[in-house]
Amino acid sequence: MLGVFLDLRSCYLPWSTSFLRNLPRGLLSHFRFALAFLRDLRFWLRHIFQSWGIW
Repeated sequence: MLGVFLDLRSCYLPWSTSFLRNLPRGLLSHFRFALAFLRDLRFWLRHIFQSWGIW
């Protein structure tokens, strides 16, 4: 999450044109990683709660 914040903060620097070119790809990889992490987290939470008989 900190990496996303640093990337967004860096995109305000006008001289980092190579960074601006790579920004969409970087954000997409961050988004994919966060999505996969949330999916795994939801799976494990459901697994734990089912084993406890809560879900």
